[in-house]
Amino acid sequence: MPGALAQWNVSVPTCLVPCGGNLTERKGTILSPGFPEPYLNSLNCVWKITVPEGAGIQIQVISFVTEQNWDSLEVFDGGDNTVTMLGSFSGTTVPALLNSTSNQLYLHFYSDISVSAAGFHLEYKTVGLSSCPEPAVPGSGLKIGERYLVNDVVSFQCQPGYALQGHSHISCMPGTVRRWNYPPPLCIAQCGGTAEEMEGVILSPGFPGNYPSNMDCSWRISLPVGFGAHIQFLNFSTEPNHDFIEIRNGPYDTSNVIGRFSGTEIPGSLLSTSHETTVYFHSDHSQNKPGFKLEYQAYELQECPDPEPFANGIVRGAGYNVGQSVSFECLPGYQLIGHPVLTCQHGTNRNWDHPLPRCEVPCGGNITAQNGTVYSPGFPNQYPNSQDCTWLITVPAGYGIHLNFTLLQTEPYNDFITIWDGPQQTAPQLGMFTGNSVKKSAQSSSNQILMKFHSDAANGGIFAIYFYAYQLFKCHPPTIVPNAEIITENEEFNIGDIVRYQCLPGFTLSGTEILTCKLGTHLQFGGPPPTCEVHCLMNEVLTDSTGVILSQSYLGRYPQFQTCSWVVKVEPGYNITLTIEYFLSEKQYDEFEIFDGPAGQSPLLLSLSGNYSAPLTVTSTGNKVYLRWSSDHAYNRKGFKIRYLAPYCSLPPPPFHGSILSHSGLQPGSETRFGCDAGYRLIGHSTTTCARHLQGYYHWSEAVPLCQAISCGVPRAPKNGIVFGKEYTMGTKAVYHCNQGFHLQAGEESTTECLQTGQWSNSNIPPPCVAVTCPDINSIPVEHGRWGLTYETQYQYDAQLMLICDPGYYYTGQRVIKCQANGTWSIGSPMPTCQIISCGDLPTPPNGNRIGTLTVYGATAIFSCNTGYTLVGSRVRECMANGLWSGTEVKCLAGHCGIPHPIVNGQINGENYNYRGSVVYQCNPGFRLIGMSVRICQQDHRWSGKTPVCVPITCGHPGNPANGLTQGSQFNLNDVAKFVCNLGYHLEGAPQSQCLANGQWSNSLPSCRSKSSSPWPSSDHGG
Repeated sequence: MPGALAQWNVSVPTCLVPCGGNLTERKGTILSPGFPEPYLNSLNCVWKITVPEGAGIQIQVISFVTEQNWDSLEVFDGGDNTVTMLGSFSGTTVPALLNSTSNQLYLHFYSDISVSAAGFHLEYKTVGLSSCPEPAVPGSGLKIGERYLVNDVVSFQCQPGYALQGHSHISCMPGTVRRWNYPPPLCIAQCGGTAEEMEGVILSPGFPGNYPSNMDCSWRISLPVGFGAHIQFLNFSTEPNHDFIEIRNGPYDTSNVIGRFSGTEIPGSLLSTSHETTVYFHSDHSQNKPGFKLEYQAYELQECPDPEPFANGIVRGAGYNVGQSVSFECLPGYQLIGHPVLTCQHGTNRNWDHPLPRCEVPCGGNITAQNGTVYSPGFPNQYPNSQDCTWLITVPAGYGIHLNFTLLQTEPYNDFITIWDGPQQTAPQLGMFTGNSVKKSAQSSSNQILMKFHSDAANGGIFAIYFYAYQLFKCHPPTIVPNAEIITENEEFNIGDIVRYQCLPGFTLSGTEILTCKLGTHLQFGGPPPTCEVHCLMNEVLTDSTGVILSQSYLGRYPQFQTCSWVVKVEPGYNITLTIEYFLSEKQYDEFEIFDGPAGQSPLLLSLSGNYSAPLTVTSTGNKVYLRWSSDHAYNRKGFKIRYLAPYCSLPPPPFHGSILSHSGLQPGSETRFGCDAGYRLIGHSTTTCARHLQGYYHWSEAVPLCQAISCGVPRAPKNGIVFGKEYTMGTKAVYHCNQGFHLQAGEESTTECLQTGQWSNSNIPPPCVAVTCPDINSIPVEHGRWGLTYETQYQYDAQLMLICDPGYYYTGQRVIKCQANGTWSIGSPMPTCQIISCGDLPTPPNGNRIGTLTVYGATAIFSCNTGYTLVGSRVRECMANGLWSGTEVKCLAGHCGIPHPIVNGQINGENYNYRGSVVYQCNPGFRLIGMSVRICQQDHRWSGKTPVCVPITCGHPGNPANGLTQGSQFNLNDVAKFVCNLGYHLEGAPQSQCLANGQWSNSLPSCRSKSSSPWPSSDHGG
């Protein structure tokens, strides 16, 4: 309408951001709905980007802000949400660039019902799809190769001890999708296997994770002959006792176990002595632990295993090489179980010719050492139950044995040690020891001790008894005799000392009055001690001036049917006074009569019967009285004690081996002097005086002295010898003996005599004991060998020599000899010899020749190959001192380079293996070659380059058409992929495609078009 206000026929359009869509342009923009305003709540948007096949998509993030954790954008590397997700992004954290591996991307954005944010701005573009994604490196493995372009190959290796599970080589596939033909492999610690390298690693199954239950794994370390394995543990943790590892010195289940370990403590290093070593691992059904990691390294078997430390013993020897020997000795108190001498064998297995011996505590035995220790069986562990052990300890004559219980922990009373002072259980017992005391000792008086240990069936224990020989020169105190006094010089009783027994008044001595300390089977006072008794005699004459008459069994009840009589006779002119100190008898029937004269017909002075409590005194009219006692068959009482006296002192008897020198009379105040014979000395008082006792009778003031033979004292023993004598008194002799392996120096006296002066005839200077010597060992030559000193002094007693053979020789016969106590070497029959070592026969290689037939030490063998064959190994081999051939085994191989390594899934064309000859590698149908196809035989006898590999030909996934999908699960050579469209779309292009030998699909990817005539709705334009 003219003149009217001009206006548009429709309202101005607006540009809205869609929530999703299909994008097929080579570049474009994706915005969050409402951008740049905040997006709405409860959105669920999907964008699908599709670019031409063979290209990839790169997204650049311009801005990105969403509600953290609740509103997210998910990006999938393909045409739907079932493929690999490149990432899920929320908040503000998102990479600057995102790259696909194919020509499609799938984006999914969703928001929740609450807070919104500014949203995102993304730009995408088409990029060249030329490389595969970087493959993952397997745990405990490594990847070789940094190029990931089409047809590039990446290889994988595992760390030592792991096995590769999967494909060691993967290839980046051509086609529309850049993917690897196989997933990356895994590195697995397996259960068992064989290791043939000179060094390597063995792991428990699943290491470094926990090993599984119920495993029995065996690994065999197989090394070249002449090598052993040095094993070191780096990690170790198993269930204690139940799960364990064994190291066996050989390839069999029955091979010697050189180590068995369990728990958490890392074992020490081990050396196997065989070229084949077995590692065995066992786990039960319960706990699982991280297991173990061990390294092994080959070492040349030049020595046998070190026998030290040798528990409770000593190893003697010059070395542990082939042919050398070592000897074993146990510490005192232990006994050697096994062979005392071992020799290192030659040959392929470095080991001793016998198992290593051991030192154990025996249950009993005969011991002749002069000092040592007796241990409980099993020491230092507890002794077993139900033991009965007997030891006999013998030292030289003239010596005793001192025992110290340095350790005593036995079950009290039930387990005990009994010791006798002699070789039999009938000897005096020194004691019975039990419990836990450590301050107990015993000492013998003879040169033998019998010791018996008994344990019951209950608890165990432990003990250690140190003993040593000591020279016997002191007797034990003399035996106490009832009703007797012992007269001695002092409280020490050396050899030759005497003691005298003297009965109390009224008692009569029976036996030997004087005993001497002397050495017999025991050091003791010679003879049994005497006894002091009351006798009932008829007409017993008593002539001492004073004395006591007692009833028999004094202090006890007198016997029945007794008749006893005494005649007391003193010097003429003296009367006898009798005092009845007590009297108790059966009245009227048991009677004591005293007559004033020498017989029963003399006048009766007194008749006693019954009980008398107060002392009675009666005196004779002359110097003689007669006393008579009689008892009947009935009751008996305690009897009587009657003292008689005359007022003077009877003449004392002279001492044994002495005399009375002077005597002034018998009256009070008189003196008597004593003296000893020549060679004897006086013990006691030389003068005694007649005096009145407080009880009224007269007696000599001092006892009769002793005359003891003069002693020269204990003579000195020679070094390395002993001295023996039963007594060391005047006129006796002591004899010198040398210890085993020693003899008296020529011209020296073997005895010494005690002189009257109290000195030994040799001034107590013992003769020297010199070592026995054996002849010069060079008088016993051994061809190709020599004798080497291993113990003590050359050629002297107990010297130990070992036969050392020259390199290349080994010994036969007795290897170790000793200088014996008789001055000869302990060489048996036949004589030892040194024999040349043989390395064994060397075979002639097939298609070759050998010059040299000897196989002994120093022999050589020279090898050559027939025309057309190449020698591999050592051309010249020599028999070495260790019994092995030098060098390596000889083989004659056809051609110059030998047969090239075969190729899997392919073949090798060409048979010219001579210098400059070549072979061609060709893959089987369906595989393509990675590496050089041609290898040339070089001058160094090696093929050029590396062995190639044949990998399967694959075209990769062809991709899905937009609004359609691809059917097929394999995309290798000749495989067919089929394409279908979604409902409402029809296919434009080939309905299927085949994978060709060049790695490409036979047809390009089709497209799916909408069945509508126009893909876009028409715009409605109003006027």
